[in-house]
Amino acid sequence: PVTPPPAAAPAPSAPAPAASRIPALVSAPQPRYPVMAQRRKIEGEVTVEITIQPDGSVGNTRVLSAQPAGTFDEAALAAAKRWRFERGPAPVTTSRVVRFRLAEAAD
Repeated sequence: PVTPPPAAAPAPSAPAPAASRIPALVSAPQPRYPVMAQRRKIEGEVTVEITIQPDGSVGNTRVLSAQPAGTFDEAALAAAKRWRFERGPAPVTTSRVVRFRLAEAAD
């Protein structure tokens, strides 16, 4: 019986950690709070999927989930497109949560 060399099995997964490393966030401008949500005192969060390009810019964006649905989606996507990350060797897709919280009233 012929046995494959032990190094043959882990080789395909060896590059995975470097390829899947998420570049550090360098700049994340705050999202604009939708006026309607602010007037109604609505808070929420949106989970967005983003593709970080090798130059650190954000390419594709899409909403994975939102609470409440449809209220903050556009503002979250617009903010995500303005984010900047460290440069990397290849595009990386990841997800982030964008939270919308009302400021505390000052006394």
